[in-house]
Amino acid sequence: KVQAYGVWLGGGLIMSILFWPALVYLYTEHLWFEDVGYANVFWKILKTRWGLFAKFALAAIGFMGVNLFVGDRLCPVSREFARWTRERTMRFYRGLLILSIFAAGLQSAPMMFLWDDFIRYENGVLTGITELVFQKDLSFYLFTLPVYRWVSVWLKVLLWVTILFVGLMYNFYHRRDPQTMAMVERRLVFHASIL
Repeated sequence: KVQAYGVWLGGGLIMSILFWPALVYLYTEHLWFEDVGYANVFWKILKTRWGLFAKFALAAIGFMGVNLFVGDRLCPVSREFARWTRERTMRFYRGLLILSIFAAGLQSAPMMFLWDDFIRYENGVLTGITELVFQKDLSFYLFTLPVYRWVSVWLKVLLWVTILFVGLMYNFYHRRDPQTMAMVERRLVFHASIL
């Protein structure tokens, strides 16, 4: 019981050391914005940043999860073989789940720093000036195009990370059962072609 208390105390101490500077910074920023009369701007920026992180992280987890689920359904394991490898398979899936959540967080964190572009995109107005070459309103280049560029790069990174994780899963199935190697190879080609 004393050992468990020590673990909780040590964990709480480490968390406070890691998060205390961030909380102090946020509180100081809030006080400054409140003093100059822009507390609502501070909360809007904070809400937009964390909202972007949540949206992109959920999209990444969803996309990777669907592809991993499809890969799992495409490569069933025979019943005779499944009972011998159940524990190893569950360990592999737990590791893959933790890695995919971590990867989704890593991919979504940079999007938090683009809050200014996303706010301009949401609140953009037409300028009434038409650009001559593509016949688009000038507001497209000011408000919409920067967001499209960043989202396009993010989608490419998500696709490559998903291909990597799906490849790990198919490799796991390919090496596990010698009888199903040919089936796994065909289904990998099918799944990768769709991706």
